Amino acid sequence: MNGNIDQHLKIVNTTTVTAKGWVDFEPGDPQTVEVWVGVGQGVKKTAGAVYGEGKVVVNHPGGAGTQTALWVCAAQIDNGAGTYKPGVADGGAVAIAGNVEPYPWGRQVQLTP
Repeated sequence: MNGNIDQHLKIVNTTTVTAKGWVDFEPGDPQTVEVWVGVGQGVKKTAGAVYGEGKVVVNHPGGAGTQTALWVCAAQIDNGAGTYKPGVADGGAVAIAGNVEPYPWGRQVQLTP
């Protein structure tokens, strides 16, 4: 299993970002995974810093070999008194399924209105 969060994420409103990405399902991977997403902006524990999260179920698209499934998820602020602003943020996600070792990924992302 492989995947990542997109590099450019859209600000829906001051407390929500639309996170998008993909999962590459390989032979032997589960048919369904849950992707947990986190988007943080600012320096942790400082004024204006925020962290939002969300999750989405992603299904194997079917077919043989490696198959790519796209996902979309709202990441809503649940920690911090600030708001999302256009600019750089940290985005991460982890694919979780039954007896499979969690598969994390992350990158610096750009938030745009």
